[in-house]
Amino acid sequence: MSLVVIAIGQGDFQEGFPVTLEIWKNNRIIQQHPNCSPLPSSPDIPRLYDEWKNTYDELGRMRQLERTRGLGQTRQIDIEPGQIINVAILDECQEAANVLESYVIAWFGRASFIDLRGRVLGLLKRFRIWEDDSIRIIFNFNTRNRGQDALLRKLPWHLWDLLEFLDNAEVSLIGKYNPIGKPLKLPVKILGIFGSSEGNLQLEEDEEALNELEQYGAEINLLRQPRLEVLHNNLWNQSWDILFFAGHSSSEAGRRSGCIQIGDNSSLSLKYLKEDLREAVKKGLKLAIFNSCDGLGIADFLADVGIPAIIVMREPVPDIVARRFLEYFLTEFVTGKPLYPAVREARRQLQWMEAPEDDSLSCPCASWLPIICQNPTALEISWPSPPEIPSPEIENILPPETPLKQFLNLVRQNGGKVAVGLAAAIAITLISYKEIYHKPPSVPPVKFSWGEELLTPPSTNSDKPGCKEAYSKKAEGQKAFEEQNFSEAVEHFQSFVEQCPYDPEARIYLNNAKAEYSENPIRIAVSVPIDSHLSPFIYQGILRGVAQAQEEFNERDGINNRLLKIGIADDKGNYETARRVAQLFVTDNDIMGVIGHYSSDTTLRAGKIYKKEKLVAISPTSTAVRGTNKAGDEVNFSPYVFRTASTDATAAKNLVNYMRNTLNYEKAAIVYESKNLYSRSIRRQFKEQLEAKGGTVVSDANSECNLSSTTFHPDRCIEKAIDNDAQVLLLAPSTKLSNQARQLVWNNFQRQNPLALLGGDAVYGTDTLENAGTAVEGMVIAISWHSNEDNPSEFEQEAQRLWREGIYLQAAMGYDATQVLIKGLTVLEQQDNNLTRKGLKQVLSNPDFSAEGATGKVEFNSSGDRKPSPNLGVLVQVQPDPESETGGYKFELLE
Repeated sequence: MSLVVIAIGQGDFQEGFPVTLEIWKNNRIIQQHPNCSPLPSSPDIPRLYDEWKNTYDELGRMRQLERTRGLGQTRQIDIEPGQIINVAILDECQEAANVLESYVIAWFGRASFIDLRGRVLGLLKRFRIWEDDSIRIIFNFNTRNRGQDALLRKLPWHLWDLLEFLDNAEVSLIGKYNPIGKPLKLPVKILGIFGSSEGNLQLEEDEEALNELEQYGAEINLLRQPRLEVLHNNLWNQSWDILFFAGHSSSEAGRRSGCIQIGDNSSLSLKYLKEDLREAVKKGLKLAIFNSCDGLGIADFLADVGIPAIIVMREPVPDIVARRFLEYFLTEFVTGKPLYPAVREARRQLQWMEAPEDDSLSCPCASWLPIICQNPTALEISWPSPPEIPSPEIENILPPETPLKQFLNLVRQNGGKVAVGLAAAIAITLISYKEIYHKPPSVPPVKFSWGEELLTPPSTNSDKPGCKEAYSKKAEGQKAFEEQNFSEAVEHFQSFVEQCPYDPEARIYLNNAKAEYSENPIRIAVSVPIDSHLSPFIYQGILRGVAQAQEEFNERDGINNRLLKIGIADDKGNYETARRVAQLFVTDNDIMGVIGHYSSDTTLRAGKIYKKEKLVAISPTSTAVRGTNKAGDEVNFSPYVFRTASTDATAAKNLVNYMRNTLNYEKAAIVYESKNLYSRSIRRQFKEQLEAKGGTVVSDANSECNLSSTTFHPDRCIEKAIDNDAQVLLLAPSTKLSNQARQLVWNNFQRQNPLALLGGDAVYGTDTLENAGTAVEGMVIAISWHSNEDNPSEFEQEAQRLWREGIYLQAAMGYDATQVLIKGLTVLEQQDNNLTRKGLKQVLSNPDFSAEGATGKVEFNSSGDRKPSPNLGVLVQVQPDPESETGGYKFELLE
């Protein structure tokens, strides 16, 4: 499942709009660009749209009165009749459509759209989703102006030439984040609702199109002008995969709702079906198709009740256009084509109806009307294939040249007389078949580099001044390093970091190339999550701290002129890759120590390999509390794993003290992930310490607020928390604010009395500030360390000089972890002039060992965890940044 989410933020057509780009793969954000070039101003678009809309509506009224034979009635409720208009109105409508279309296409041709198109295509190619069966391009409009959002939603975004490069893509509007759901399975259950055909609507063609689906495995129930009680009983008491409506409809002006005309003299507001539709979603409703007029408000309502995917018409739709769209769409869909490509093909086939050659059939902008509204986290919807019936003959399930099939042919040719050794022959050939045709899938190699390969993507820091233009220097440095031309590598990497000082990977490789000139450099390795669902902010931060410590050490001539050379590995932030990275490290006897891994889960699993092979690893960011807890978690880190961050016990203590002493609150609900070790750890620590202080974690809210649950819903979490008198919401996801958690904080923000927000260190990052700043203003987060702008340390001053921007927690922790290894190796060299893994472990385990780091003195207890330190374990608060020109936010250290 591949998605491109383009978020248009607060702006206007006079000044332009800010843009955020997200690339999704397998229900996770794999790349995020919050600072794309803003969309350009286009002050004439609102006027041109209104001019076209006025002529389009006028044409509809004219035809409604004349009831033109071919085109027939539109499917809209309550169109006020007017006088019969001269046929020239069709020409006016066509002309207005052409002007609007030309202007919109010219807007799409401006430089920022070209840049955005290039980013999208480049990322799709890079992550190998360019040729996926279906790519969703989802627009999310949140300009803080409802009228402006409504206009943006009605523009013909399919005219953007991005789609010309992507045959398998279609544009849609964003729906509400909801649980993922399940794929369609046979039989596909369809509830078809047919309202009034008043005005000569030919709804029988829609019925025929639905009935034809029975031959493809559908079970269909058709309701014709049903009473409300019948609708209720069908939606509440039965399960449906697809809900279909045909007839008259309209959206309610200024509201996220709409009406459908059930009978000739009765209209029904969808608000009376709200609970019925929610129940239908619980029972598996996956797709709603409203083949009727003016559907954007209806789509909003259906998304709010949780329907994963909705197809509507943006404007009033002529009856014949609605009928043809349904015909074209179902023809594509039942072949197994995913929803998005099927809608795209159906929309494209409507274009012939826009031609002005036949006044009775011409419908200007017919191909503009259909639009999908999609929950981004929902599964792709495709019509299921019928199950294949296996052949009873064994040779029909074997490849043609297998030994077993050859043997069976031999038996057949000899009339079945071959009997001697038959059992043995079959056994041997079956073993041979298993070995040849059932080999385990190949595992991609671990990505690891000293400088001969670039691991971070070209887009990293490309939005920073000078980086994009200088990238060729970095690539040339990598090539020279690969060819072991280290002097040339130094030259190219040096040139790159001078123009793009923000890149820690290049600085590490630069220092590695310099280290090759020293005799026998000291080798260590760092493992970070690069190609992962995690924010680049994390791996960049850790690598910055590592690079700074390396540079400082090497500039002091290292240990007896032996400089530090650091290899970088990408563990992707997942357990299995982390284990393979650890296996790679332990088999390279030149690697003396490891910095990593990022999460407690990956550190725990990789640590077992480090223990077996006696290799020290310093985790800069793992915080889960050691030991076996009441929940049954065995958090027994390897004795070869040391950790420089404060633990979740410290974070929970600080948060509880703030909640009880500063906020004076007693009850909290916790948003967490039951499948993640860190999330369970901080939830448990917070609960225990809050109860020790006389507070309560509202137990009933826990299951509702479990992000790992397939039934998680942001609204239900908040409602349950409030029902249980919670005053505080602790956000403890495993990583940054997920889409569901982000939706939750925005829903909380929009409440009249929002819950106070606390957070674990996973939500500490620039993505929280950029994507949810307003909604989380005032949130207090517990972390290990934060920079002191008023009194910066030497580390912070040097970091500012190197990276030319603010420094965050991950960099300080990466720096401390590297300094621990440097100090340990230095002590070991002074003791016996012989660097060994075993010796390094003994030095770090000495109770008197300490190293000076960014956060002060680093000392370990007998378990390998960091001892308490005055600068370790702090609270920060999300506050408006007075220096931001765009109204941004920052983390402010709390005293």
